[in-house]
Amino acid sequence: MSSLAAANSCLTSGRCLSFVSGEAGVWTV
Repeated sequence: MSSLAAANSCLTSGRCLSFVSGEAGVWTV
């Protein structure tokens, strides 16, 4: 998942990604 896709996903779903290693991250509410 790209950073842009992750940011868009955060906005549309109301959830955000906590980035750990580059594009790898964990879902948080």
